[in-house]
Amino acid sequence: MSALIRFFIITASVGLISLSATAGAERPLELMPNQSRQVGPNQADDLPYLLESGSMPAANGSRPVNSAKNELQLSVVGSTLWNWMNDVVLYGDYAVCAMSSGVIILDITDPLSPELVSEVYLGTETNRYLAISGSHVYTSDYSGMQIINIADPAAPFLEGECDLDPYSGQLVVGDTLVYLTRGNSGLYVVNCVDPEDPFFVGSCDTPGQTRGLDIKDTLVFVADYPHGMLVINVVDPENPTNVGEYESDGFAYDVAVQGNFAYLADYDSLQIINITYPDNPVHEGTCEGTWHCWKIEVVDTLAYLTGYHYGSEPRFYIVNVADPQMSQLLVTYDDLNRPSGLAVSDTLVYIADCLFGMRVMDVSDPYYPVQAGSYFTAFYANDVALAGDYAYVTCYSYYQGTGNLMIIDIADVHNPCIVSNFETPGYGSAIALVDTLAYVVGHNNLNDTGGLVVVSVADPEAPYQVGRLDFDDYALDVSVQGDYAYIGSQELLIVNISNPASPFVDSTYSHYTNTIIVNGDYAYVNSLQVLDITDPLAPLEVGDSYQYGFASDLKLRGNTIYTSSYCSELMIGVFGIVNIEDPENPYHLSATTTMSEAICVDVWGDYAFVSQYGNLDIFNINDPENPYSAGTFFLEANKMAVRDNYIFGVGWNGFLILEIGYICGDINNSGAIDLLDITYLINYLYRGGPPPDSMEASDVNVSGVVDILDITFLLNYIYKGGPNPDCM
Repeated sequence: MSALIRFFIITASVGLISLSATAGAERPLELMPNQSRQVGPNQADDLPYLLESGSMPAANGSRPVNSAKNELQLSVVGSTLWNWMNDVVLYGDYAVCAMSSGVIILDITDPLSPELVSEVYLGTETNRYLAISGSHVYTSDYSGMQIINIADPAAPFLEGECDLDPYSGQLVVGDTLVYLTRGNSGLYVVNCVDPEDPFFVGSCDTPGQTRGLDIKDTLVFVADYPHGMLVINVVDPENPTNVGEYESDGFAYDVAVQGNFAYLADYDSLQIINITYPDNPVHEGTCEGTWHCWKIEVVDTLAYLTGYHYGSEPRFYIVNVADPQMSQLLVTYDDLNRPSGLAVSDTLVYIADCLFGMRVMDVSDPYYPVQAGSYFTAFYANDVALAGDYAYVTCYSYYQGTGNLMIIDIADVHNPCIVSNFETPGYGSAIALVDTLAYVVGHNNLNDTGGLVVVSVADPEAPYQVGRLDFDDYALDVSVQGDYAYIGSQELLIVNISNPASPFVDSTYSHYTNTIIVNGDYAYVNSLQVLDITDPLAPLEVGDSYQYGFASDLKLRGNTIYTSSYCSELMIGVFGIVNIEDPENPYHLSATTTMSEAICVDVWGDYAFVSQYGNLDIFNINDPENPYSAGTFFLEANKMAVRDNYIFGVGWNGFLILEIGYICGDINNSGAIDLLDITYLINYLYRGGPPPDSMEASDVNVSGVVDILDITFLLNYIYKGGPNPDCM
């Protein structure tokens, strides 16, 4: 081996051979710099002191490391199971809906049974708003504004976007200009004359937080929380000016304009304002009892409002405004989840109802509205397991108190397709797959019960229940080995599944169990206790490697367990690496803090992915005693599974598939940089072997060609402490 290495070093020094190659791979989505902090080896016990003193040590790997460098590139390539519907607009026979992951288009030719037509992924964002003009839909979210071309509803596409100050506000379209509310930043104006290249034009500051808005001619009416309503003249879009103001007694959320009146949704009432003289708007009338309204639409003599506030009942209101001075609340409809946006078409009102999905309300009799149809998206995806060409995702509907096992065909990662939906009453927290059986556990928040459902998935398109076990407690996690399923709950439940049709609790272990992995004679629970389960009916704690915080996820790889947890005392997340070579004497190799709760973890080669609230942190774990930050991606997952070059993540934003891009120097795409990469490159250059998946990843010295100098660069990096490969 050493002779071979010497041969290639000598060959490189005299420059005998050079192979030209163009770095033609397109770069995936760029990553954000990671913001986590790292604790070195043998320092996990000092974590509270280090945090208190502010003297968190830097990563001290054996080679110089630039922790701000992004070593992996991630990009979303496929998704489904979208939820959290926040807004809706209409386009002929189609409803365009704002979801947590982007925009979906539903065919509402039959309003009783809307059907999904297409979707456009835009990134994860709960508060996304919509406006429509012609065949363009304008969306506003935390990052700015996007323009989607829906001329062909079956093939919509992102046509342009404009970055703005971070805030998710509402928007309205006037000719070629779009007006957006941006909270404390006031009202923004964006020129969209070229949909491919929208640009910021001007803004107008306001005394409060801008919320809803509407437009009439060259005047924009803005609900300015908490003050009231502002009238802004936009005849000069570069310099919009405040020309009128109406001060309310409540908290202004939204406004709609019809004729000479503005209708202001104002905390506990509907305020009707005469705007005949825009510079002096005056109170015309009030309708009491419309609480916490987010959105309002006025059509002819009726006003439709949706209302919701944490701790109060969600509501849909209909108000008769034929006489602005004597408006009348006709009905309050409260069988809703968290209603937000709404759109009106004749006698139908389409309501974006957050975790439920879209409701279609028949208001032909405004005193007695009834739900005529719906598009249901009320799923929180909790766990995922992979087998063959399928992903098995457990979901839970907080609204209905039911669970679902969604089976998704992932043969084409760019187009994941739901092939079956099996309802598991109240269960959907976690899943374990063994051969053709899925063991699904969870709970029903409506009656605080839990259980286990055994489902046959021999035919993924036709799953069916094999067995079921109910118990008076919730279930958090499950791991299966042999004839037993180990279920985490207020105590560890050991369920006999020798006959899957008739599972029963065979034994219990008095130990609160949040997460569990069973392997051989041992079970690993929480963070991190080791149980001897040689006798499954009599577990015995034999080891403990306590980590600050309470583990929410564990992953076992060889003799190492990777943990994600949250320390409530210190209000930080912790990513831990534990050596279990001797299961009865486990010890932490390292503990790395994260900026928020570490929710779940998985490993790919020399990298660990740790999900926090809002971010997916990437750590290089080549030296497990000294992991360091290798990048961050904007994604939040409850659980994830990594296979090949893909991350399959589930969470409040549905089911997402991320492609893991090249690592500079990882020639064979294994997830690690080692001698096998050198061998692969030698075979390609001199023995007619297959080309690398990424020429860009192979050009480690950034010379523009892939040749023997790249081999010597890798030899120096691996064996002589040379510089890190950097293909940027």
